[in-house]
Amino acid sequence: MQSCQSEDDRIVASKVESTLPTSFALGQDLNWGAAWIDVNPVSYTHLDVYKRQTQEGETGHSSRLLFTRGYSVFNAAQVDGYTPTADPEVSIPERIAHAESFFSPIGADLRHGGNRAYYALDTDHIQMPEFGAFGENLAYYSTLAHEHTHWTAKAGRCDRQLGKRFGDSAYSAEELIAELGAAFTCAHLGLSTEPRADHAQYLASWLKVLKADSRAIFTAASKAQQATDWLIARAAESARTAEVAA
Repeated sequence: MQSCQSEDDRIVASKVESTLPTSFALGQDLNWGAAWIDVNPVSYTHLDVYKRQTQEGETGHSSRLLFTRGYSVFNAAQVDGYTPTADPEVSIPERIAHAESFFSPIGADLRHGGNRAYYALDTDHIQMPEFGAFGENLAYYSTLAHEHTHWTAKAGRCDRQLGKRFGDSAYSAEELIAELGAAFTCAHLGLSTEPRADHAQYLASWLKVLKADSRAIFTAASKAQQATDWLIARAAESARTAEVAA
């Protein structure tokens, strides 16, 4: 998820399990009267799991395990001697050029026209309104990232099968995955996500999914990250192939 913060609002984080805060390692002093908040982001790792099939032998497979890791988070103003590093300014035209160079080599069948953005499963193509139809240039790429996330669901890409897990709510779950995927992809590109007109109508269905399954948000975020990772790998691989061919 992309974070937009002013310089004064930036934070310094240290792992709970560390014996010394990260700021100490950097030669900085923490204001001990300061309060902190604890955050527990969700991470995952791959474990080798062995399942006995017969008495004669065992077979192994990889399994992904979700876990939380705790951090104590302080505001930068609470750390003496810490000066936040200014992020380099990237102009809007540069960001647009970067986004174009990211999506183009992915190779989705992208068509323009009409007033709706959608992914058509039967023809396996992404339909987008013309670029000029979007009020903000960045909104075009936010929507394009959303539809590309849908595009990854097909077998041979990420092969997302949601019916068994979410039943009648599979469509709502897929929309949630696509929106999270758009946020992850835009963060990778240094773009902000833009609210879509259809977000309001999706809110009720998203809440229904989340209330029915307390782990749905973890599943959706995991599958969204998988889609973003696939798109990043596909873009990089296609770009390398084009360079070799040239």
